[in-house]
Parts: sequence; structure tokens; C-alpha cells
Amino acid sequence: MLHCFNPGHETAVLNGSPHYTPARSRLKMQTDLAYIPAWYACGDDYVLVNEIATPADDFRQLLAPLSPRLAKAVVVEDIARRKDIFCEMSVVLWGISPQSCYLFEKINKKHEINLIIPSWHDIYKELNSRQTARICVEKLVADLPEISSEIVPQFYAAVDEIQQIVERDSSTRNNTYIVKTPYSSSGCGLLWLNGVLQRSERQLLAGMLKRQHVVSVEKALNKAVDFSAQFFSTGIGKVNFQGYTLFRTDCKGNYEGSMLASQAVVKEAISSYLDIRLVESATECLRVFLETHLPSTHTGSVGVDMLIYESGEQYRLHPCVEINLRYNMGFLALRLFENFMENTSTGFFHAEYCKIPGEVYRKHAVMKQRFPLRIASNGKIASGYFPLCPVTEKSHYHAWGKINLS
Repeated sequence: MLHCFNPGHETAVLNGSPHYTPARSRLKMQTDLAYIPAWYACGDDYVLVNEIATPADDFRQLLAPLSPRLAKAVVVEDIARRKDIFCEMSVVLWGISPQSCYLFEKINKKHEINLIIPSWHDIYKELNSRQTARICVEKLVADLPEISSEIVPQFYAAVDEIQQIVERDSSTRNNTYIVKTPYSSSGCGLLWLNGVLQRSERQLLAGMLKRQHVVSVEKALNKAVDFSAQFFSTGIGKVNFQGYTLFRTDCKGNYEGSMLASQAVVKEAISSYLDIRLVESATECLRVFLETHLPSTHTGSVGVDMLIYESGEQYRLHPCVEINLRYNMGFLALRLFENFMENTSTGFFHAEYCKIPGEVYRKHAVMKQRFPLRIASNGKIASGYFPLCPVTEKSHYHAWGKINLS
């Protein structure tokens, strides 16, 4: 298989044009982190990168003991030269959009090679929207009495409507609201409102509505734990549950990283707040929902973000904050642990951005020295720091893991 990392695909889905050009920041993220799929792909797979992102010598040397199980990096020119290998090879996209499908159609045409490209279905646009997540939440609220209806988001198309709700409620209950655009993820496209709306907040809301026509509004919850349920759609009408991952966000909801640990450790952390049977019941409802709504031929990862929050002096479950119809950092963390770590180990996977040129490279050099990578005799990571992608002086995005000593 030939894998391709194309982050921020939700915006490409919203745009709908095969000629859509991602924002510069997304293109830079795609360049710096292009090799990410190697960690969830198979050892005999390939990952499409550009010349800048091709693994550097120090990256190869550092991860040499793991290289047999890591997919190989290739550029488009490699594909053109080795048609015997890549002809009839399936393309696996981080996220499917008309733009990403068209990119590989152009490669096929230019180089006269028959890569097998995922099919775009119009239903994907609906499924990528937060409005589908709301439908899913409503179903879970109806099926599971332990799930509170207070978490169901509402959608609005006018700034005045949103202002009226936020200001009326805040005057009596001091609630904070989160406004979200339908096509966004990982903490992007969010606006936090509390009390009287300022002129700048009205302007931001107007911009969000101009771009996406509606926004969801929901009460901010007293969050205790972020986690996700990871699923895989088989392409033959079945969706299988893969596991749970714990992750961390900053105060604005932006994704920071995921825990690397066994399912036993993850479930123990969840069950310290909630009866794990409720989480498992909600997970099965999610699996059935996805299996019912996805095209039967769809193949790939689907992640559902969940959280545990405190309300009325008890912990409650939000079973569907958003549905990520794509490969995602939770799935990556799950496969990282399964494929490359000892079952008794724990660690953390980070994904971060640094605006200052050269800062990522300097941090990478320090981490290599402070936390040297140690590989066990069985080829698994025992402890230390490891980058998931090559790091250069030009890098601004940094994906890395750090494993604690067992």
C-alpha cells in the first residue's frame, strides 16, 4: 500500500473542489510530518513524502533497529521509476477528499501508472460534519439513560441568535459556551464565549458563519478526561472496534498528544471515573451507528472523541464529541504501542508546532541527548525519545514519543 498524510482534510471536504489548495500552515504540516503513516502501516508498505521530508541520515541511524517494521519513504519520482512495484498498488489517504483523490489521479495520468485510488462518496461530506456527530449523540441519549441530554449541541445560522442564548444564560448561570464550526477538528474552529459578546467575538462569529453557514453551540463541560474510541471500517460492510486511547488537550481544546499504554492501563484510568460497562455499551452503539451510516466499501480508520466530565458532583460520559472520519492521532498512538512498545511500558506521543525557525531542531537535539533511545533485544522500544518524522532546521512541526523506563 502507498500511504499519504494529508492533515486538515475536513476543510478540503467542505470546499469540495478537486483543485482546492490547503492553507500554507497545513501544507507545512504535511511536509514536516509526511512520514507519520509509517508507524501504523506495514513494513512492506510505502509512504509518500516530498524531497524535504525524505528521512535524513540521523533519523535512519537513530531508528535503524526498527526499520524492518517501518514503511519505506518514497517520492513521486520513485513511483514513476518503479512502475513494476507501484502499478495496481492501493493508495491509503489520511483523509479522503475530492482534492486528495484528484492529486493521485494526476499522478496516474502524468506517469501512466494505475494506482488504486479511494472513491469519493457524496455521503462523506455529511459524515465529516459535526451535524452527524449530533445525530449520533441524540441516538446515544435515547438508547442509554446514563447519557445526559445536556451534551447535545444546537446549531445556529445567525449571530444574534447565538448572542441572545449566551447572554441570557450567562446572566443567570454563569455558563461558558463553545462555538464550533461543522468542518473542523483537533481543537481548530472553536470559539469560547462567556457573558456579553464583545465586538471582536461578533466579528469572529460572523466570519465562521460566512465560511460554513452554521455553527454548533454547546455548554462547556467541567472536563476530567479526554479519550477516544478507535474503529476500523473493513471495506466489506463491517466496522470493528480497535481500542481506546487517552489524550491531552490544552486549555483551548487544541490537541497536544496521546498516552502510549496497554489497553489494560487505559481502561483502568477510565474506570477510576466511570463504570467501564457504560463506556463499552456506548462504544458498541457507536460501532453500530458507524456501520449503519458508512458506505459498505469504505476502508480505513474512524476515531470518535469522547470525554468524562463532572456534573452535579458525579462523573458523566460524553460519548461522541466529534467523529473523525480519517486516520487520526489516536489510531496512530494505538498502533505505535502495539507495534513498537513492550506491553508493560508506558509513554506519551506528542504533536506540536513551533513558530520560531530552528527551535524544533534544537529541541530534537536536546531530547536525543537527555533521553537516549534504548531498543530491547526483541526489537521493541524500551525507553527514551524518538522522533516519528525526520527533523531538520526547517521543521516547524514535531511529532515525537518518549517512553519511560519499565
